[in-house]
Amino acid sequence: MGYFIAYRHTGVDPKYLSELLPTVRDSFNENGENVYCTFFDEEEFQNKNFGPERIMQHAFLKIEEMGGLFVVIDGPEKSEGQLIEVGYCIAKNIPIIVAKRRSVSNTYVDRMTNKVLEYENIDELSQKIKEFCKES
Repeated sequence: MGYFIAYRHTGVDPKYLSELLPTVRDSFNENGENVYCTFFDEEEFQNKNFGPERIMQHAFLKIEEMGGLFVVIDGPEKSEGQLIEVGYCIAKNIPIIVAKRRSVSNTYVDRMTNKVLEYENIDELSQKIKEFCKES
C-alpha cells in the first residue's frame, strides 16, 4: 500500500510547501513506501488547464491507486480539497493517517482516522514518518 499526500495548498507560501512536501515524500520513499502528491504535478495541471473539479477527479483515482491517505495538517486554516479527500476515504473505508502540527487544535479530522502523528517542525515530521514506516 502507498499513500496519497493531502495538504493545504491555497494561501500557503509556495516556498514553504517546496520545503515541506519534498521532505514528506522523501521520508516515505527512503523507507520503501510509495507516495503520490499533486504538488509535484502542478505544472502539468496548469498546462492541461485542469480546474478544481478535474484535479479532484485525478486525486480520487490516485487515492484508489495508492490505497491510503496521508493528511498533513500544518496550520489552523481549513482546506476544502483536503476535507473532500478525507470524506472520500471515510466513505470508501480507505485508511487515513494524519500528521498534525501540535499547535493545531481546531480540528477533529485526527479523531476520525487510523493513526495520528503529531509534530512541531518539519524535521520532527520527517522522523515521525520514518518511525511510522518502520512500524507498518
